[in-house]
Amino acid sequence: MKITWDTVTIPGNQQYRAFDYTLSGDFSSASYFIAAGVLFPGTIRLKGLNMQDAQGDKQLVDIILEMGGNITFDGADMIITGGKQLQGIRIDASKFPICCRRSPYWVQLHRVKQTSSMLHKRA
Repeated sequence: MKITWDTVTIPGNQQYRAFDYTLSGDFSSASYFIAAGVLFPGTIRLKGLNMQDAQGDKQLVDIILEMGGNITFDGADMIITGGKQLQGIRIDASKFPICCRRSPYWVQLHRVKQTSSMLHKRA
C-alpha cells in the first residue's frame, strides 16, 4: 500500500477477507447518559460499554461508585439507577477532566485539583 497526501494506492490481485469485530462504546459520549442516569430517578441500561477497554473516561464509573451512585453490570450491559443523593469526594481533574465538566450538576464535589487542562476542552 502506498499513501500520499491525496491518494491511497492498493496493489491489485488481493482478496478481501471478511471478519466480525465489535467496537466498544465511547465512554466520553456515554458520560452524558451515565450522569443523567445517576442524577434523576429511574433506571437506564447502556449496552456495549466495555470496562476492560483502555478509554480513560471510563473512570467516571469508578468516581460515581465512590460517590455512592448505583451502577451495576449485567454481562455487557451497564445499569444505572438514579435519584440517590451522592457524597462529595476529591478528584484530580488532570486525570479525568470530563468528569469535572459534568460535576457542577452533581452534589458536593468537594475539591478538584489540576484543572488547568479544562480550559482547552470543548465540551
